[in-house]
Amino acid sequence: MKAPTHAAEAAAAWTTGLLAATSLPAIFWQEALHQRGSALALLLGPAASGLLLLGSYLAPTLRRLRLFAAVLLAQAAGFAAIGLLGGLPAYRAWALAVPAALSFGVSNSAKLVPVALAAALFAASGRTRGELFLRIGDLRAPAEIPLPVTTRTTTWPRLGIIVIVLVGVYLVVHVAVTRQPSSRAVATLLEYSPVVVVAAAVNTFCEEFLFRNSLIPPLLSALGRPQALWLTSLRFGIGHFYGNPSGLLGVAGATIFGFVLGRSMIETSGSGWAWMMHFAEDIVIFALIALTPPGLWSP
Repeated sequence: MKAPTHAAEAAAAWTTGLLAATSLPAIFWQEALHQRGSALALLLGPAASGLLLLGSYLAPTLRRLRLFAAVLLAQAAGFAAIGLLGGLPAYRAWALAVPAALSFGVSNSAKLVPVALAAALFAASGRTRGELFLRIGDLRAPAEIPLPVTTRTTTWPRLGIIVIVLVGVYLVVHVAVTRQPSSRAVATLLEYSPVVVVAAAVNTFCEEFLFRNSLIPPLLSALGRPQALWLTSLRFGIGHFYGNPSGLLGVAGATIFGFVLGRSMIETSGSGWAWMMHFAEDIVIFALIALTPPGLWSP
């Protein structure tokens, strides 16, 4: 049997570290022990990311992982911090006393904490906005993904509209079944529509930065495009196990959607279409959640 190559070792480390730093360990912990919201589960992501960062100092083959591991640690620490704050009695009492549109918007806007920590690391490393795809990009670029039910390729303007419509229909059905919004809450939705729009925009930027802008560039240089796309898409999907959409169907749908968003980012050399597609779907989700009773939401 051949000994593993340095490239294979590095690829395995990237994959293990990326998945361990997701909410996957916390999901296993909470589902196996039936301890939703466990404070200990929130610390599993930072611990896994910290071990990967330590490994980048100890193993020469993992040296290229250093910035990537540091970003994972910053993100995991940020999510753990807002998760712990979300478990405080004062927050829980407030969330249950206000409309879902407000508590859902606030909880998802808390993602600005891990965004700020990761952005600080990139700023210190000297990475430019262009390197992180933090620009509009070429909105008319050709799309390498074929049109649905055909093998014919198209452009991102056409494919982007098709994706918005198809994913929007899926979200309406999924969220309507799992969250059961009520038509009687339409007045609340209209009252809080500015909150819905702003919170959806903030969530779109945060999730694109956390799951793609900050992770795809270092993975591209280390593993290549296919692995970078699928690993970041899987991380995005796993993060929706308790999200909206939720459950295994939510994970599958978000993984595929994340793959399309990642492809748009790479093929247009920017985030314009990723932001537009994601924002359109977030508007649907946030509006439907606004039609549900008050509840405890986590980012």
